[in-house]
Amino acid sequence: MAAFTVAAARAELARRELDRRRAVRDPLFLASHMVGVDQRDGSRFSLEHLREPLQPGEITLDGETVRRADTSWRWQRYLAERVLADKRLVILKGRQIGVTWICLAVDAAEAVTRPGTTSLLYRQREDEAIDNVRRWWVLYQSLPPWFKTGIKVLSPDRVPQPGRDGVRLQFPDGRISDVVPMTSAVASGHGRTVRRVLLDEGAYIDLLEQILAAVEPAAGAGAINLVSTANGRWNPDTDGGNEFHRVYSLDTGGYQRLFFPYDVHPGRDQAWYDTAPEVQSRKVYQRHANFPRNAHEAFALTSRTFIDADDLAHYRTLVRQPSSRLTFEKTGPSQAAVRERSDGFVSVFERPDPDHMYAIGADVATGRGADYSAAYVIDLTSMALVAEAHGKIDADLYAFQLHYLGRWYGTRSGCRHDAWLAVETGGGFGEAVLIPLRDGREGRPAYPRLYRHVLSSRPDLPLSKPFGFPTNSKTRPLILNQLEKAIRERQLPYLSDGLMWELEELVQHEHGPSPRAQEGSRDDRVFAAAIALEMYRLHGSHPDDRRKRSRAKRHRKTMYPWQEELVPR
Repeated sequence: MAAFTVAAARAELARRELDRRRAVRDPLFLASHMVGVDQRDGSRFSLEHLREPLQPGEITLDGETVRRADTSWRWQRYLAERVLADKRLVILKGRQIGVTWICLAVDAAEAVTRPGTTSLLYRQREDEAIDNVRRWWVLYQSLPPWFKTGIKVLSPDRVPQPGRDGVRLQFPDGRISDVVPMTSAVASGHGRTVRRVLLDEGAYIDLLEQILAAVEPAAGAGAINLVSTANGRWNPDTDGGNEFHRVYSLDTGGYQRLFFPYDVHPGRDQAWYDTAPEVQSRKVYQRHANFPRNAHEAFALTSRTFIDADDLAHYRTLVRQPSSRLTFEKTGPSQAAVRERSDGFVSVFERPDPDHMYAIGADVATGRGADYSAAYVIDLTSMALVAEAHGKIDADLYAFQLHYLGRWYGTRSGCRHDAWLAVETGGGFGEAVLIPLRDGREGRPAYPRLYRHVLSSRPDLPLSKPFGFPTNSKTRPLILNQLEKAIRERQLPYLSDGLMWELEELVQHEHGPSPRAQEGSRDDRVFAAAIALEMYRLHGSHPDDRRKRSRAKRHRKTMYPWQEELVPR
């Protein structure tokens, strides 16, 4: 019996030594011995499913989207492999699918198998960063003792859980591995040589751009993992907005992308999504941010949008790509030719129909600032936004393009009249476009159908003297609410992709004009479309129109017959 016990003990020691050697070669083997604790209910879960490499067919990849092929957690093995292999990795995820736990498990395994290294765990607040270090500590503590032989814990030393000092492990040869909690208030990392940086919920870290600028040189050959649910977007034109979205969107900086939708969780499917209280109790934009089905949905509807999120989701399925792009090139004093070009100023969705009438709503920018000029051509018969003009352009050149755009959607294509042209005049920039449309100094005749504002709140509906559409405290709510109504009632046949992006970033604000674009975004297309819809209200074909048509007034006799004889004929 004693001999058997000794032999069994020797066999067990040999097995443990083989396990230690394998763990050095394969940190995921070490991670597979860890056990985590679900902080919602205290239940324990094993990471044993990380132990063996994936077999063909266990997961599928749709671009950067990872999808499980069965009802297991084996997809986490693929995540762990990527975290271990990729030096720069940005991960967009749904909530409560265990991505952060896997990142922490890989880091804990590396801290043991690569003594003397440092990892930085970032969160927005200090308590959140410490919480991640404590989850890291739970995973380390759960390892079988033989994997930790000879390792001395320097921190925490007098308390059961780590705090702001993090974790320090000293190895038999004197090397020390550090795990340090970091916050957004600490835009540092300069001077550190680190093995790994984990930025958890990076979309919510205020100083993410500064932190990345600090840690990327410090990481060197080390790894940077940027993990988050979505929290708004970055605007490529203004370079403002959410930094996490910028990193995820751009193919620069060496970052590889991964997206894990809500249903990689084995217990989630469409039926769960449709009935789960934690999903259905949330507003639509919150639902899409926390339980996204695709990356666009995650980023598109994560703000307090002015347009209802369900309506935006409906129109996202109706986005139309332009059939062509064109610009107008001058060929004579009063002539221009239509040139189709891939970089054309005008995107065309429907070409002019001689049997239809059109109008144009134009928003004007300086041509040199952050804003762009934008215009929409609206079909006064179908209410479709049939063309979009958008770009940074000087006022005189913008006037030239608008002039010939209005004529192309007019008499040059056989329509009865040229398009109505309403140029926005708020801020004074519209004057610089209106003047060259009227003065004839460029050799063009004055544009024939320039809009003059109708004072609709007056019973006599007078025309204002200046040309153009004034955007002010009275007209702004009118046109934006008309746009919201048209989208809510599904009156528009389709929208452009650019307009959709701006509508998804048109949000309510507590101060200043509201709604308006969220910080770092633009609303040029929004206001151009809103003005175009005002032209439809005034001049369009309304199926249910019950307005009284004006009749010729009869002359009412006010003189006696003998007085009429004295009136000169």
